[in-house]
Amino acid sequence: MKILCCFKIVPDYEMLDETEWIQGGLPDTRFIRNVYSCYDESALELVLREKDRQGCETEALTVKKPELRFPLEALYAVGYDRVTELLCSQRGHTAEQIADYVCNDAVDCIVMGCQSQDGNGFQTPYQTAELLKWPCISDVYNFSCTDGEKMRVWQREKNVCRELLVQLPCVLSIGNVPKTFLRIPTLRQKMDARGKVVLSLPCREKEYCPEPVLEEVQYLRKYRNTKVLTKEQMQQKIGELEGRRLQKSGEL
Repeated sequence: MKILCCFKIVPDYEMLDETEWIQGGLPDTRFIRNVYSCYDESALELVLREKDRQGCETEALTVKKPELRFPLEALYAVGYDRVTELLCSQRGHTAEQIADYVCNDAVDCIVMGCQSQDGNGFQTPYQTAELLKWPCISDVYNFSCTDGEKMRVWQREKNVCRELLVQLPCVLSIGNVPKTFLRIPTLRQKMDARGKVVLSLPCREKEYCPEPVLEEVQYLRKYRNTKVLTKEQMQQKIGELEGRRLQKSGEL
């Protein structure tokens, strides 16, 4: 069984001072360190814990810009069997890039964070599952491989915990999971990981539509013959109805 963990590399905004934030935009983050997105870090650690229990094959995948530098080799040291980066110069289309990559590789389960701390879109897991036509389970805080066909998933939603048995393949969206920081490799693990190379692949570039295409909506059928009343006509109608009501009740 193979589990693919998708993650995003983002700037560490906690290193910025409040005065560095620019009103109406984002501050310059070229000179601060980059880190794993918090929910993706939980996903990376949960996949490694499942590997420790079941011994499944694991791969880490990220979509990033070519100029972004980050020590991805450290994922080999903590236990990942394969680390891949998709180099994409354009922004967006992350779900489509992940789906294209999975179509060319045998993957049983995709695990990723529910959102990134710089985008907060909550869309990538669902869009990826929609493109692959796989089920997507949200707010996952733990999972376990039962066999090659099903996976046991624990989900927390609004203080309600559920245990689900999900048919593979599937997409798991990791929510807020306490105490799931990515483990730190030992010196021996770092030495064993020397020489392993991160696989770099180009993304399939897509063209952006600069403006949405708007089409005029026309009614195909008119169901009722309606008339538009002016304010004076409306007051007159109300007066007539009120007079009929009073006359019927005997007050006039």
